[in-house]
Amino acid sequence: MNFLFFKILLIMSIFFTNVQAMGTPPDSIQKKYGHKVTLGNIQKEETKKTPLNPKAEILTQVKVGKNKGKKNQLNQNIFAPKQSEEKDNNKNLNKKIKKKIKNLINQNKYTELTKLLTENKQYLNEDQDTTLLNLEIFSSIDKGKEKYEQQFGKSKEINSNKVIRFINEAKKNILLSNNTTAKLFLIQTLYVDKSNFTAKEILKRNLNLSPDEYTIQNIELKQWRESEINFLSNNFGKAVNNLNILSVFDPNNSIIYERLGANYYSLSKMDEAINAWTIALNIDPKNKIVRDAISTAKQVKIEQEKEYEQYLKKKESTKKKVNLPNKKDTILLSVFYDRAEAIKFLNKSEKNNKKAKIYLYETDKGNIEIRMLKNKEK
Repeated sequence: MNFLFFKILLIMSIFFTNVQAMGTPPDSIQKKYGHKVTLGNIQKEETKKTPLNPKAEILTQVKVGKNKGKKNQLNQNIFAPKQSEEKDNNKNLNKKIKKKIKNLINQNKYTELTKLLTENKQYLNEDQDTTLLNLEIFSSIDKGKEKYEQQFGKSKEINSNKVIRFINEAKKNILLSNNTTAKLFLIQTLYVDKSNFTAKEILKRNLNLSPDEYTIQNIELKQWRESEINFLSNNFGKAVNNLNILSVFDPNNSIIYERLGANYYSLSKMDEAINAWTIALNIDPKNKIVRDAISTAKQVKIEQEKEYEQYLKKKESTKKKVNLPNKKDTILLSVFYDRAEAIKFLNKSEKNNKKAKIYLYETDKGNIEIRMLKNKEK
């Protein structure tokens, strides 16, 4: 295990030295878009959900389907609890609702999601109402974009597919209540295409942000540099977030997935590391370093699984051995809040009195009691 750990550290060091110099992003990041930008820090946002603009004008209304077929009945059954159902059943029903909504969001099936929520509007909770309102605003913005382009012409963005990808990712994050991440994608859209109608409208109407509340800057460059800093500072979780955002900005860059795999490995997430490195290898099949890293991670995963199996066996054998007597038949020796201290006391007590039978009890309050079995009088 020590040899494998040394080997993977060597691989990770190669990732972060033989690639480009620190602070130098990939070629795709260094492209100039022909206009000046401010490279200031993004304003910090509160983690709570950004309130929607109450004055947002909805230009179009989603028509409530009048179809009473099987599909419509299925949607109604998902939301509408039967009168005979109890509260516990309603909780399970709500879980099914959330799961269906999340699946539709991840699949970008917004038309189907809008129909589902609209047909069951009377059963929605507050979060689901917000999701529906956001979808209606998206639809309104799309209609407004058509009118805007008829009047002023289409936007001359450098890469329309890239811009569409950024916008779609922003929408998805808004519907998943990740407004901070959505803002990053929208700002990068404006960095690439400063006159983009959709990005400006989503910032204004879905995130309730005016132009003076955000700074247009190269988010891709910022995330790249932050990923390096976080990795070198052992903030691997934050580095993973940076690199996942970068994977949307530049999905065909193998370096991003190499570093993503290295950070997942540092978090002992072998499956995620293998997946990230596999993507990197698909992009760059000749990369021997990544191939070796995948092989090493698979070996570590096998060892981890063996260690966990041994842990479960030990746990099961311990359960069989320990048959705690009734507390009425014991004498309380001491009470602890810390398990390590309790075990230390138990071992010391057994050493001082080898004939005594001493046990460890966990109470409902989370305390640990050390008790000794009473001597039974003959």
